[in-house]
Amino acid sequence: MTDNATNGNDETLAFLQAEYTSLRGEIVKRLELGQRLIEIALVSAAAILTINLAGAEFARVLLAYPVLVMFLAFAGLHSALQVRILATYIKTEIEPRFRWRHDGEDTAVGYEAWLVAHAPREEQRLGIFSSIFMFTGTQVLVFSLGVVEAVTGTQV
Repeated sequence: MTDNATNGNDETLAFLQAEYTSLRGEIVKRLELGQRLIEIALVSAAAILTINLAGAEFARVLLAYPVLVMFLAFAGLHSALQVRILATYIKTEIEPRFRWRHDGEDTAVGYEAWLVAHAPREEQRLGIFSSIFMFTGTQVLVFSLGVVEAVTGTQV
């Protein structure tokens, strides 16, 4: 891309606007995917814990669950990393091309540029940690129940 957008090149402006819209749509879809993966992990944990199998079969199911959820967590991590890459691209390559004059200053417009100046970092960490703890919490719970089942031979 060139800096022709700042010089008024209408075709470049139209392209950047279309790209911005498309990338924001992709971010929304990836965030929805991350939420669905968390939902799948929780629903599958509930389903496994309600299965009434006897003995070794139940313990094997409980011990296999964390491995399966690990792959869901990797898919969620990949999706979250792609969201960060897309947001960085929007912030550094698209939004600076659209300027706004306010109080004598020439500033970039757009949500990603606004986030840099206004969003609290604690909020971002909270969102990341909640997803991590959701995946690891269900894995630890189901795995510990599987270990108890395998060692004692009784369902908890």
